[in-house]
Order: sequence, then structure tokens, then C-alpha cells
Amino acid sequence: MPFGPGRRQIARGNSRTGTRRVRRARPKRLGDERRWVVASDKILVLTDSNFKETLEKSSTPLVIDFWAEWCGPCKMVAPSVEELAEELKGKIQFAKMDVDSNQQVPMQFAVRSIPTFAVFNKGNLCGKFTGAMAKDQLKKEIFRYLPESAQ
Repeated sequence: MPFGPGRRQIARGNSRTGTRRVRRARPKRLGDERRWVVASDKILVLTDSNFKETLEKSSTPLVIDFWAEWCGPCKMVAPSVEELAEELKGKIQFAKMDVDSNQQVPMQFAVRSIPTFAVFNKGNLCGKFTGAMAKDQLKKEIFRYLPESAQ
């Protein structure tokens, strides 16, 4: 059974003879790749289990970055999020949630593409927006959803 379910196949051609042979690739094991997680004192790492508690205890507005380790735009916007977290420390709390590891909360807030940013104030969703953008644009989008008193 060379082409079984769940098996990846790699085709290799031989340019001299014009023949092709197929060899079976090893299936990836969980944990083979390193996880890309930003865990710092400025940015919280949220999970399905700690989301509700974090949201209830947050005394400042909370911005959640829904991301995945395989997502190129998520990796591009990560430094901007990190800089904003430092710049707005004490005014706004930033958090990240991996959508591959945590699926309940992203489903609850209808996260259909990533990166998606959700802005919460006093435990309520103020708004959400999607896409990688420059730091200034990201800051503008965040403040668009927050009332003047929270800025």
C-alpha cells in the first residue's frame, strides 16, 4: 500500500532516463518544530482556560492578537505588537492567543483569518480587525475602538 491515508509522498524524477520514482516521506511528529511564542512581561499568553479569568480581572483595556506559528503576517506584525505593548504599558494590556492550540475562544469571537486583533474594555468586546499592519496603523485601529476615557 504505497499511497495510504495520511502518508505524504515525494516524487523524484530522473532526468537521464525520464523515469520517476516515488518514496514515502516520514510523517511529521508532534513537537518536531519549535513553537513561536512571545512570552514576556509586556504580553500575556492566553489559553481557552485562562481567557475568561484574564478578561474579568483586567483593569485596563485588553488587546488580543489571535495568531498561529505558521502564519507569515502574524510573524511580521509581532514586533509592532511588542513595541506597542512597551509604549502603552499601564494604559493597555496586550495578549496573544495561538488559534491552533486554543480553538474555543477564537470560534466564540468568529476569528476566521489571522492575525485578528480583538479590543476589549471592561470585559466587553469593543471591536476587532484583521491583518498585518505597521505600528502606527495598528495603534490607530486600537484607539478607534476605545472610548476617549480609556485612551
